[in-house]
Amino acid sequence: FEEPVMLMAFVLLGRTVEERAKLQASSDMTELLNLLPSTARVLPRGTNPAGALHASQVPTDLVQVGDLIHVLPGDKIAVDGVVVGGRSAVEEAAFTGEPLPVLKTQGATVHAGTLNLDGALVVQAVRAGDDTTLADIVRMVEGAQARTAPVQRLADQISGKFVYSVMGLSAATFLFWRGLGPKVFPAVVAASPGGALLLGLQLACNVLVVACPCALGLATPTAVLVGTAMGARRGLLIRGGDILETAAGVSAVVLDKTGTVTRGRPSVTRVVECEAKNGPWRGRAGATMVQLAAG
Repeated sequence: FEEPVMLMAFVLLGRTVEERAKLQASSDMTELLNLLPSTARVLPRGTNPAGALHASQVPTDLVQVGDLIHVLPGDKIAVDGVVVGGRSAVEEAAFTGEPLPVLKTQGATVHAGTLNLDGALVVQAVRAGDDTTLADIVRMVEGAQARTAPVQRLADQISGKFVYSVMGLSAATFLFWRGLGPKVFPAVVAASPGGALLLGLQLACNVLVVACPCALGLATPTAVLVGTAMGARRGLLIRGGDILETAAGVSAVVLDKTGTVTRGRPSVTRVVECEAKNGPWRGRAGATMVQLAAG
């Protein structure tokens, strides 16, 4: 009875691969949610942003719309809001892909999950908790993973009918070797240690193992899960499996004037040397200038 064991092994292996892909996708969503800080420094209502600030640590989930959040250098912003006090540079690469920090002053908009760099800010919460832009992104990715691609629907239809066909062929194989097999192939049945009954069971299980449509039913949803999760982790939002399937036929990509196509890491591409007639830079080579700039 090796065939039933192999059949169960193949099915369990397919289920294991599928569950592993789901766990990987959920871990990618967890990485997105980890952009949010666990706590926020909330100022009492009515606090003057220009005066002395006495904040208390509050879990991010308890922050409400209208609360004033004190964001220190190096802190991640916990809410979507408007700057009402302070001045600082904020890194928004996770949302816009722009590698350079953006200066935020009074009246500027900030998003939850972005990083405050070099100054203190006072932010009034406009959207908090599950209403932030980051939460919308997570819900969008989860919804994309649930959408069925056209090829997946086709695979489900084929595999659904294919299962009954395989089961019918397996049953026909058993009935043949149980009834006509000993008469048509007596030598084969005689060589089998278990007789016609055991031979028929073994060959029926062989048909199930060889023609099992597990891969057909598991491959597409697993690919959609992994593809959308990897895209979200790299800042690419894919709205569903149908969009992912359509993207395979893309031949040109059009970017508007704000499109970011850099790697996010500035690099020196050329050093232009200028002749200094006097001063400390006289006679300095380009390589030396680069070393001095790099510190």
